Amino acid sequence: GEIRRSEEACRGALAVYCGLGDERHAARALFSLGWVTMDAGRLDEALGHYRESLDLASAAGDMDAVADAHDLMGLQFLERNAYDDAMTHFQAALEACRATGERARLGNVLSHLGLLMMRLDEPDRAEQYLSEAVVIAREVGDRHLLPTALIHHADLLRRRGEIEAVDSQLLEALAITRETGYVHGGAFALTALASQALSCGRLDEALRLLRESVMMFQRVGLHFAAQYSSAFCFDVYACFAMRAGESVTAARFLG
Repeated sequence: GEIRRSEEACRGALAVYCGLGDERHAARALFSLGWVTMDAGRLDEALGHYRESLDLASAAGDMDAVADAHDLMGLQFLERNAYDDAMTHFQAALEACRATGERARLGNVLSHLGLLMMRLDEPDRAEQYLSEAVVIAREVGDRHLLPTALIHHADLLRRRGEIEAVDSQLLEALAITRETGYVHGGAFALTALASQALSCGRLDEALRLLRESVMMFQRVGLHFAAQYSSAFCFDVYACFAMRAGESVTAARFLG
């Protein structure tokens, strides 16, 4: 399938660059290989590729690639609940981004740091990172980063009870993903909107949004990048089922 072809292309490029002794491009090929194997669900292998990419990028002095490798390693550790390791890599990515002045890459790292701070129950620091990520995304016109940062920031606002601001940010995020065709981001936005509708007692709306989001997750193959969002989707649906007094399963829902 598509993943197999992408993996073959990455390995082919890696072999060429290694043969030429081109550490900079070999590091980027390894990063791409890590992304592909992560999408395929081979997470330990992906982490190994990111480590190799980091080593080569550091040797080549490619700080953009250093930042990317640290950022994705941090995200993997975050999803494994290894928060100390995640913090170490996110901070290293942050330092690399600040050294190069690459704003879009910086915004992405800040968004991930905001997620980590929410997991650590540090809302003030989460607000600092997520607000800055949104500002940067708007400044540089990054239509991929912006909806992601808005969704993450909306989750923080929801925890604070700022309901109107939550709806506004999530609807903006959804509109951007539909304009750009960013399917995974759109599914994430729909799931977050469903959670918001559920918390406000709008059960029919929550169910409609969840069904649409699951169809979108299926379109992207439920790769690793969608796993957190899809798990969130099933959690919200379970809440819906309990609140509605229904004895249903996620399998029946998907069927």
